[in-house]
Amino acid sequence: MLEKIKNKYCKPIRKKGEVMRMKLFGILSVILSVNLALFAVDFEKKGDFRVRTQWENDGNSSRFRERIRLRYSVTGEIDDLWKIGFGVATGGSDPRSTNETLDNSFETPDLRLDHAFAEAKVLNGLEIWFGKYKGIKKAICCLSGLLWDSDLRPEGLGIKWVKEYNNKNLFFNTGMWIIDEIKKGDDPYLVYFQPGFDFVKSDNVELQMYVGCYLFGNVKGKALDHSPGTNTLSSGNLKYDYDVFSPGMRIMFDNSSKFTLSLFVEGVVNIDIDKSNKGYLLGVGVSNDNGWKLEISHGRLERDAWLDIFSDSDEFNGQTGTQGQKINISKKVNKHTSVRADYIHLEDLITNDNLNVCKLDMLWSF
Repeated sequence: MLEKIKNKYCKPIRKKGEVMRMKLFGILSVILSVNLALFAVDFEKKGDFRVRTQWENDGNSSRFRERIRLRYSVTGEIDDLWKIGFGVATGGSDPRSTNETLDNSFETPDLRLDHAFAEAKVLNGLEIWFGKYKGIKKAICCLSGLLWDSDLRPEGLGIKWVKEYNNKNLFFNTGMWIIDEIKKGDDPYLVYFQPGFDFVKSDNVELQMYVGCYLFGNVKGKALDHSPGTNTLSSGNLKYDYDVFSPGMRIMFDNSSKFTLSLFVEGVVNIDIDKSNKGYLLGVGVSNDNGWKLEISHGRLERDAWLDIFSDSDEFNGQTGTQGQKINISKKVNKHTSVRADYIHLEDLITNDNLNVCKLDMLWSF
């Protein structure tokens, strides 16, 4: 009697192997669904390849280097809210360089994750991103390499807001970026705020202004990775805190029949100390419709005006405590090909050493 009741009202218990097969089938179904969804996304794909000949002299020795750079990225909107992007690039662990020097008996170079992020379009003009973002100049407004090397990919969270108002584009960038993760101790981080506007005054005049506020936390007493060691140290660790204000301005005059002229300036001051805490950059650029562009700048960055893990690595390996000039000229040959030449002259404000760098690039975009 009990056997009849069990067979009628109780479902048979599946064997362990059958349960495992059903779980595996479920996992594979999810993976297949995700892949089909990704294939359905119209990803934007782009990349570039650059060949560079570089000569540099620091007053004691000279060197030539042949260098290459390859970058490739994809970005796509997976639904009405989210955009996903990721990319790879040549280079090593240095966050300020994707160059690969040709050396070491044809040694096979690295190809690494360059960026990987998710970005949400929350409201019209308001975007939030998470992860390792696609570029410093995409996250904030910066006009030169005075503070930020263009190869940097910030990590953490960022918010970008843009609003059009009375012929002005008002914008505000903010967020929190992770500098390091320490097993025992407080993690260094950066909180930033950057309000500004972009104003088209007339058909041929455009004015852009902003003020960046960079509040670093838990950096005092730390030794940060990839530092050239030019900030003031105490027992090998950073002696000071860094809370930095950096205003910037650019004005452009567009005479479209002949050329476009731009004048730009950036400043920086670390308010936590009262010496060797300032910097500035003045520049001028000229371009025309034939693809020519010329830019000349003069800058100065004192020893503790800024953390030396972020500034342009072409300038004494990114160290602070320098001043000097840059000249670059470029020509867009066609839709996919361009050439560029750079000259950099720098003086070390502490040792009075000089650095001269010449670079000749040929770039193909695809």
